[in-house]
Amino acid sequence: MSGQMIAGISPVLAIKYQIAVMIEVYVTTVTCVALSKVLTSLINFDEYGLLKKVIFKILHIVKQ
Repeated sequence: MSGQMIAGISPVLAIKYQIAVMIEVYVTTVTCVALSKVLTSLINFDEYGLLKKVIFKILHIVKQ
């Protein structure tokens, strides 16, 4: 925001741009967290909410 003000843009416009950037960062973060939660649930859990047995086999292979 200070760079815009040094360049000569009005402070009100610089504040509007800053608010837009902060909203963009917030929405992106919330979207990524929600998407990772949904994908993790779909991949790692069965329809009863239990961990799939395949996960344990993959972990065993990775540790070796």
